[in-house]
Amino acid sequence: SILQNFEDQQRKIKENADEILAENRNLRIGIIGQVKAGKSSFLNALIFDGEDVLPHAATPMTASLTKIVYAKEPYAKVVYFSNDDWNIVKNRAERYDIELNRKMREWEENYRRNQETKSLKERAKKIVSDTTMEYYHSRDLYEKRVKNEIDDRIKAFKEIYEIASKSNISPNEVLETEKTVSITDIKNDLANYVGADGTYTPFVKYIELGINNDMLSKGIEIVDTPGMGDPIISRGEATKNFLMKCDLVFILSPSPQFLNKDDIELKKNILPQDNIQHAVLLGTKFDSVLLDDSSRNRVSLHHVIGTTISKLNNQAQKALSSALHVAGNNAKALKRLQEQKPQYISALLYGAGKKIYN
Repeated sequence: SILQNFEDQQRKIKENADEILAENRNLRIGIIGQVKAGKSSFLNALIFDGEDVLPHAATPMTASLTKIVYAKEPYAKVVYFSNDDWNIVKNRAERYDIELNRKMREWEENYRRNQETKSLKERAKKIVSDTTMEYYHSRDLYEKRVKNEIDDRIKAFKEIYEIASKSNISPNEVLETEKTVSITDIKNDLANYVGADGTYTPFVKYIELGINNDMLSKGIEIVDTPGMGDPIISRGEATKNFLMKCDLVFILSPSPQFLNKDDIELKKNILPQDNIQHAVLLGTKFDSVLLDDSSRNRVSLHHVIGTTISKLNNQAQKALSSALHVAGNNAKALKRLQEQKPQYISALLYGAGKKIYN
């Protein structure tokens, strides 16, 4: 298995090197960020002049790895999970149920013991009370707490498995396959494959989207990655493999919670360490964070923008320094980010501005 893994890595390196060194190849741009970081809005601004064309992922597990390329006739190539991928999803979803049931059994035993002790005291005082409502209320509160404490990666598998169980598609119909569909309306036509309620959404590994777009026709292709450190290993590996071939990576983080712990973990886990030629850190939803400045009604917008950018830059430096201190030499990509200042954007205001301009 060690030799096989070595051969696989060697083959990937050769394939990537051949692609990177190829003459007249496309400029490859990668997009990284958590769900709700504003990736779809950013891409809609970048490619479609702010029009709401690309679908927005509702949750991390419905966020699909999407490669966007130029095509004269629009299409979408949908690649589904393998059987091994799906077995991992199923096993981890079962682990979620086992963990939840174990915790709830422990709670039931503790609650029963407490009630027995309480009823002895009540009998001594000749007090009788109905504890049914108290039982269900306490149980619900504890169950919510347990669900919040279960590891997010295990929760993600449970989520995707539940979506699949509600679908009228059997996994055996699509696993180990891929298909190409024609596209006339991107948002509606892709909803069945990447939307939260899409029939095929839980089974999709990644999508290649070909669109007739002026910017892409100039030799640009874009990789939009899932919004988390992907718990599905093969999809995570596919993401890293795509990113390894990128010339430029945009790393998005919402300005109101700029570079929080989850963002830092995502960057450490998903960025190939030595292959990123250039990375730009983008603070999205910049319009929202400007509203948090208490002085905004007394000073100019220009002043508020300046002080807000300074505050966010300091925040970014602290977060990256802390991450690098922990990661050491294993996070060269983070070191590159620390060497430059972030940029700040508002896709919402850009879209509004384009609409006024048009």
